[in-house]
Amino acid sequence: MKKQNALKFNLVSGYHEGDKMLEGKPVGYSLLIDGNQYYLVKLFLFEKYFFIVKNRNSDSAYTIYGTKFPNEAIFKNPIGSAHLMPDSNSYIEVSIPLLGSPIYMNLFPV
Repeated sequence: MKKQNALKFNLVSGYHEGDKMLEGKPVGYSLLIDGNQYYLVKLFLFEKYFFIVKNRNSDSAYTIYGTKFPNEAIFKNPIGSAHLMPDSNSYIEVSIPLLGSPIYMNLFPV
C-alpha cells in the first residue's frame, strides 16, 4: 500500500466578531490527502467520516456529504454546507443543521 501525505486542519467551535475569529473548543479535524479535491472530515461526536467538497460554480461555497462511493469522486447524501468566510480567508464556516451552531475549519494546517 502506497503511503499518502495529508495536510491536517483543526475544526473548532467558536464565533466571529467582525473580522476577528474567537475560537472555542476543538470538535474535530479535516484532512486534505494528496491528489484529492475534497476534505475528509472527522467530527469527534460521530464515528464516521464526512466530506467537504467545493461547489463547481463557486470559489467560496462547499457542500458537506455523508457518503462517498469507493474509489470514485462521487458523493451523495448532502448533510450541510460551508463557505469561505468573507472577512477572513483563513476559516471556512461549516453548517450542519443537525448540530445547530456552526463550526469553523482553520485553513492553516497543523
